[in-house]
Amino acid sequence: MIGIKTYIGNVYPLQFCHVAHAQLYKRSLPKWIQDEVISSSKTSPQERLKRIRQARLDLGYDNSPWIHESGLSIRPEPMSGIAARIIDPPTLHFHLPGHNSPRHSISPKNDTSWKGAWDVRARTFAVAGRIVNKVGLINFAGMKEQETQRFYRDLRSILHEHGIVIHDQNPFLQTQEPAGVDEEWLRHWVQYHPADLIIAILPTNAPDIYRTVKRFGDVEAGVVTQCVRHGKKFDNQYLNNLSLKINAKLGGVNNYASGLEIFQQKNVIVFGADVSRPAAGLQPAIASVVSSWDDYGCQYMAQISIQPPQQEIISDLQKMVYEAVRFYFSQRTKRELPLSKRLPGAILFYRDGVSEGEYAAIAKEEIGSIRRALQQVVVEISERFNLQPPPQIPKLTFIVVGKRHHIRFFPDILSPQDPMNAADQTGNCRPGLVVDRDVTNPTEYNFYLQSHAALRNSTSRSSHYIVILDAINISPDLLQSISYALCHVYARASRSVSRPAPVYYADLVCRRARFHFDTEVATHLDYASDASGDQPFNIEHWKSHFKDIHVGMKGMMYFV
Repeated sequence: MIGIKTYIGNVYPLQFCHVAHAQLYKRSLPKWIQDEVISSSKTSPQERLKRIRQARLDLGYDNSPWIHESGLSIRPEPMSGIAARIIDPPTLHFHLPGHNSPRHSISPKNDTSWKGAWDVRARTFAVAGRIVNKVGLINFAGMKEQETQRFYRDLRSILHEHGIVIHDQNPFLQTQEPAGVDEEWLRHWVQYHPADLIIAILPTNAPDIYRTVKRFGDVEAGVVTQCVRHGKKFDNQYLNNLSLKINAKLGGVNNYASGLEIFQQKNVIVFGADVSRPAAGLQPAIASVVSSWDDYGCQYMAQISIQPPQQEIISDLQKMVYEAVRFYFSQRTKRELPLSKRLPGAILFYRDGVSEGEYAAIAKEEIGSIRRALQQVVVEISERFNLQPPPQIPKLTFIVVGKRHHIRFFPDILSPQDPMNAADQTGNCRPGLVVDRDVTNPTEYNFYLQSHAALRNSTSRSSHYIVILDAINISPDLLQSISYALCHVYARASRSVSRPAPVYYADLVCRRARFHFDTEVATHLDYASDASGDQPFNIEHWKSHFKDIHVGMKGMMYFV
């Protein structure tokens, strides 16, 4: 029977259901609609500035009696002459920092043509991921065998150029129809064809099989998986981009960025945190926390927790920070570092997705949770190793990163010389733009950083950084440089991105968390009804159907 299933299990036959007129669609739109919306919303800086000027005229501020009675006036032109500067991009190292070699570095300092992107072709990655002995190749898209083998051969060659060792020259190739493939099928397949890396070729639109493969690899088997979509042009550029993801998933580092050496010197852990709340229905909110465990803010472990819908405060943050610091300690213990170098000296915490009205609650609840976790770890380590006096509790700097604002910056290209050389080829401000006065909140420690190059025919939107707490006492210049450098170590791209890498990773982990639910409740995440608040939300029900990451993936960047 085809029907509508409610949250409590009742099913209404489709022939008795009617679609009400003019409903607001609150759930995620299909990807093809999202792509069309994004494409249609692209506006060049010149066109956007023109629309802003026109909007002022359309709103009729000059003729508004309320504006005049209030003694206010709206200037006809956008603010000009704002104090701003372009900070230097970091040097990118395709080797361990300190081992300088022009062949393995990209130094864009003082390069006014720098577009925030770099070419990774024929470059050896800074740290190659672990050696792969066996590869499983599953063709769900009906590609011809010869075409599939050529794709694998070309990919393996590109990976070899980057320093990644794949011993398997002729992997077992399975051509399989997607219908009927579930985790049990994959488990049986891997039992007879063990693999360190599973590459799945998917049809153009196959969200169900994608979820099945990812859940099996991340949650059930602890095997690295890489999905590719049939229909893509498997050219050199695509394969190089694919190699970025594969190397990171295998535990490698694609590149380092200068300016992050302070993490090694001061034993800093960098955190990124986000909460993904459902748009509709009785679905749980997903909280994610990622934390660095290497010396240069490039390798991260991920944690996930689920909590009641519409709750922004991360309820399990104390436990998550505690686990992150313990993992950091264990990794440094494996390296046999001195005991004084195993505990972090400072915590740099980037928090995404917080609105201005929630700053006070965040400061009270989440900062308190972090401090309690740090104290708990220090006390445990002190007692375990009989440290007298006990180590200092790591200092914390807590920063909210947001992009949901309406401020846009335009280069003063009307100036004859353009003294800052602030405009790029698209008419946007160049990457590295920092604005920390004039338009910022005068009562808060905050700044805007435009760290990425805009796409063609679009206007860049800077990220807004609000420092809620700065116990480390980082100077504004240093914090801005560190944040900018972190935008250059995002493992999925060979370009600087709009937010620090750990913030992006936290967002990716929230999205991937949907695959941790079993099939009994997974459909509710995509098609849950707009149930009213009359039905009680049972968080324990959702937790019982949620499974954490496989132990073999702990500390691995499976989510990139």
